Amino acid sequence: MKDENIALFKRFLKTHGINVMFAGMYKQFHFPESPEDVEDYLRKVDAKDAVINAFKFPQNLQKFGPDYWLDIAVKWEETLKVATNGGYYTTAPKAVEKFGREAAKPLREFTAFLHPNGEKPKPVSVTTPPKPRPAISEEQAVTSGFKFLEFEKNPNRRLVAGKISLNTNSGGFRVTFNNEVSEEIKKSKHRFFRIAQRDGDSKLYFIFSDDSQGLEWRESGGNVTFSNKQLVVAMKDFFGIKGVYEQLNISKNMANSKDYLTYSISKA
Repeated sequence: MKDENIALFKRFLKTHGINVMFAGMYKQFHFPESPEDVEDYLRKVDAKDAVINAFKFPQNLQKFGPDYWLDIAVKWEETLKVATNGGYYTTAPKAVEKFGREAAKPLREFTAFLHPNGEKPKPVSVTTPPKPRPAISEEQAVTSGFKFLEFEKNPNRRLVAGKISLNTNSGGFRVTFNNEVSEEIKKSKHRFFRIAQRDGDSKLYFIFSDDSQGLEWRESGGNVTFSNKQLVVAMKDFFGIKGVYEQLNISKNMANSKDYLTYSISKA
């Protein structure tokens, strides 16, 4: 990112009260191919991917798990859009100098807010049901250098083979694919997808290919996912889904060619 986006991102994290937490999470859970230092990472990453590509979202954290960071990623994308449309970016010398100072200030020591009056937003809501508080909080553990060991567990919303999830909690409008299908998609290297429908059919079809006219998926915590309000709302309407979270059935790859992957989606 350039100085102006790094400064904006640090303001965003500080406003949400998670600048120190983000730095701690990055230190412990960043991907092997990423820089060791979070400041180097911010220089390297594209602005829109600053949250989604920062680190593996730990499955075993109760508060700061995948749902929390996916919600933060959505809010960061919204912040970028507001900044673009609201005249944040400027080449005025004083502004450029300020961007440079803020970008250079370590994330853990950052003090500036998005809003001049320091107003903080409402806390990001998460979908994880309340559980007994541990002896040491996750935030205290991460920021003080402790590391929670990863282990397999079976939360209520864990995706199993043959399922995808559709989630509109906190306005995220996300679809996430299970591990098996995600690995197949990543291995194919088809970066784009489109959704098709057949007349009289009660199923939808995801078609992954190299067609750049389609939407591009992202990876989060090892799973293929995408956020698109118009598309997710259309899927909810098609399947008659009323709630904010639903798991749908996904078929095996139906394509007979290496040029694309095709999966049918049906209501569970």
